[in-house]
Amino acid sequence: MAEISDCHTGKNIRIFPDLRTARIGYNVGASSWKRKDGASLFDFLTSGPRPANVILEDLGFKEIEGLLTHGYRETILGTEDGGDVNGAVLNITEWWVSDDLAEVVLQIITNPKAKTKSESGLINIRRGEPDPALFEIPEGYKIDATPDDKHPAEEMPETKSPA
Repeated sequence: MAEISDCHTGKNIRIFPDLRTARIGYNVGASSWKRKDGASLFDFLTSGPRPANVILEDLGFKEIEGLLTHGYRETILGTEDGGDVNGAVLNITEWWVSDDLAEVVLQIITNPKAKTKSESGLINIRRGEPDPALFEIPEGYKIDATPDDKHPAEEMPETKSPA
């Protein structure tokens, strides 16, 4: 899977080569991350109530891809109510966010029980207007759209047929 995102407009496109499918989406919250109260993205994402079995840790600041990011870790512990060993670590997610881009720059998810770790992040970050060709769906790909993917100002085609 490949994804390209325009942080300014919130538009993103995911390409699934094995399925010859593309999904167009919009981060509707992207512009709303410019909060009126002046809070940072980190403060916005880490504020508010959390369940008792979720531990939040501030990881401080780190430069990633040339951007200053602020990191935090959420550790989810098992509960007897959930059928897990009470207090056992179920999942650890590390987030590194940039106020400058109003985006998550790096996310690391660890599942200790399954012994898996996955990372996703923004790479090759370039400032400026993106080349419109980057957002073109490859010939012959079906556009898999859900109602939530549609931007109110755009109509999305059903498929893009070969020329």
